[in-house]
Amino acid sequence: VGRFTIPLDGSLIGKLEDALDPNEHGRAMDMCSFNTAYLGKKYRYAYSCGGHRPCYFPNTLTK
Repeated sequence: VGRFTIPLDGSLIGKLEDALDPNEHGRAMDMCSFNTAYLGKKYRYAYSCGGHRPCYFPNTLTK
């Protein structure tokens, strides 16, 4: 499991780091919540990782 940090300061480059050992848990990504004040409420948008083919890894953020 990896964690991708989206820069909120306008920078173009985010940060991808291993959250768990990829050899033990595979190579996936988690999507954390940004604002805990909205827990339990309906979402207006959902974000997910996607793949713009041809590729074998998530390389897009989908809203």
